[in-house]
Amino acid sequence: MDPHGPAEPVLDTGRAPLPAEPSPATLLQARHEVVPFFEPMRALELSDLLAWCDGNSRLELRAYTAPGGAGKTRFMIEAIRRLRDQSRQAGFLVDRARMDDLDLGQPTLMVIDDAELRLDTVRTMLDYASKLLTPKRLRIVLLARAVGDWWAALAQNGEMAVCKTVRRAAVQRLAPLPYQSGMRAAFLAHAVSALGRAIGRPLGSPTALPTADLEDHGWASRSSSRSAPSSRSSGLRHRRLRGRPHALTG
Repeated sequence: MDPHGPAEPVLDTGRAPLPAEPSPATLLQARHEVVPFFEPMRALELSDLLAWCDGNSRLELRAYTAPGGAGKTRFMIEAIRRLRDQSRQAGFLVDRARMDDLDLGQPTLMVIDDAELRLDTVRTMLDYASKLLTPKRLRIVLLARAVGDWWAALAQNGEMAVCKTVRRAAVQRLAPLPYQSGMRAAFLAHAVSALGRAIGRPLGSPTALPTADLEDHGWASRSSSRSAPSSRSSGLRHRRLRGRPHALTG
């Protein structure tokens, strides 16, 4: 008998059911998937990630960076879904996970969100993985707003095997919404339609919403934490949240 009790899940899908009476802010949280994944916006990055997961190397690390709300979490939720649909082991590493409960004798994608705030977890996981003799295609993804001192510390301080893994890792910045207005307009229509379904009433045509110059590069930076129609412009009552804002895409 296991003295620690039954094994708990180590990897989570990142998804959660929408509450019965969600607030406007809740509708925008990535884990509820109110707005379905908009593949045209991330097709190249998704294809590259899945191909990386299929590589032959034993252990690889990759970091994805982007501002808060730009779509990191939503992107990884979709990648995890697709791998699980193929009966592959994939998910977000849960807090206080017992690594002995994870079978690394099969291909695995492990995602650590807010990695810059979870350095002890990242170090522990990398140290554990580097000492295993037989992990089979273990891929570890770190999500963060940016690399900086925390990344340099991972690469320079700690076990030599961990430092080498970090130094070999690729850092990829998720691109913002393309500047072409056609892509932005398509995503806006996609999001407005999904929000309307979620609240049980149509929100009208996106063309009826307040407009902006979608070719304006400043618009991208101003909307990087939203990436979707705001609750005010779409007819939902707006309420400011404490802490990190959540966007429709992540």
